[in-house]
Amino acid sequence: MEEAKVAFAKLDGNGYCLTDIGLIVVNQDLDINQRKYVIMHELAHIHQSSELYQATRQAQIKLEYEANRIMVQAMLRDYDEINGHKPFSYIDFMEQTGLSSYYEHVVEKLM
Repeated sequence: MEEAKVAFAKLDGNGYCLTDIGLIVVNQDLDINQRKYVIMHELAHIHQSSELYQATRQAQIKLEYEANRIMVQAMLRDYDEINGHKPFSYIDFMEQTGLSSYYEHVVEKLM
């Protein structure tokens, strides 16, 4: 994966990346877990940088999906560790990870 620097600032959203200079900016008001997941999502975009610049709207949606998939995989690993490998609960997962609020933000951004 490409190298990137991370900075924290007051933002309206959760975060963004400037792929051409390898900078990820994360909302300073997020808790530590949210920051971790946002950074993972944005690192995926850093890795996609050449594709992002040439992406059609449909390709952008696909790239967002891929970045979200990487982020959710990390969330699932954390959820499994935190809950001692108990049976999966969709509702608990959404609440513990804050995924529902992140999902709403992503959907708004794509509309």
